[in-house]
Amino acid sequence: MKEYVIAFIVLILSCGFLFAERSYTNIDLVGKYEFPLMLGGTVEFCDSGICVITMFPPPLSGKGSLVIKETYNVVGDIIYFETIEKNGLEGDHKKSKQRIISLNEKGLSLMDYSSGNTRLYRKLSDIHINNLDPNAIQVSEEKIKEQILAWHIDLASEDEKIRLKALDRLNPTLDDLKGLLGDDAKLIWPFMEKWLVQMRNSSDEVRKERIKHGPIQSIILINIRTDKASQVYERVLKRIPKSVPVYRVVTKYEKATTGISTFVVVNKKLKLIKGLEIMPEVIDTIREQNKDINKERDSGDQPTSDSGNAK
Repeated sequence: MKEYVIAFIVLILSCGFLFAERSYTNIDLVGKYEFPLMLGGTVEFCDSGICVITMFPPPLSGKGSLVIKETYNVVGDIIYFETIEKNGLEGDHKKSKQRIISLNEKGLSLMDYSSGNTRLYRKLSDIHINNLDPNAIQVSEEKIKEQILAWHIDLASEDEKIRLKALDRLNPTLDDLKGLLGDDAKLIWPFMEKWLVQMRNSSDEVRKERIKHGPIQSIILINIRTDKASQVYERVLKRIPKSVPVYRVVTKYEKATTGISTFVVVNKKLKLIKGLEIMPEVIDTIREQNKDINKERDSGDQPTSDSGNAK
């Protein structure tokens, strides 16, 4: 009888251990997460206790994007939410609570108490291409896809600051071009810089372009160095360092498939390089134009025979 009592106590204690809630804090959640692709959007938990939900397109309407700001507070394994703002307007202070099913470096799984539905959010905030070594034998293509996806999501934001940060994150600098083309980058940069400024000034048009085809379904990377169909890049591949990974990106949306420009990993950063495939030809053209300008300048500086013989 004594053995049964001991076994029963052990069973009760072990069950209590198995079903005991795990305790989290607000800080544990801090980061940016992606909604499931069919919904399209992000959830960002800030250390200030504010949760920013960005969805595009919003459910049912299919137009624009929806930005919801909520306060959040974690008690044990329960998150308490309260809406404070929708698209810049004061919210209706709707309250909800969700249970944390799992939380790790890959993402966050939540269960809604009212519906019982669970949803997995993939973590985006820990994706840093900056720490990739371009001299490594392999570059993680999955991480590149994830950063491009995060970039698309930020470009679709209603918040101009978020859009501009996204553009600055992946647009190249003069140093990045030098990492590809050496001193010839100085010939390209004035034109590239002008285009980058135009893009920043029209970030709202960029946003509209990103959302008009619906949520992103998948991102396909084409490795330019191994793809036989990428002959248009043949000349530029001879100019840039062999250690630089070069990709062409195809983005599949709900309503369309589009190809965007070339992405490279240079100076340990992922960068969007517009017109990379034609840069050798552009450089040659600029050099020829500069030669003609110098010839005209030199000929204009030479004295005529009459003026040279004048006394």
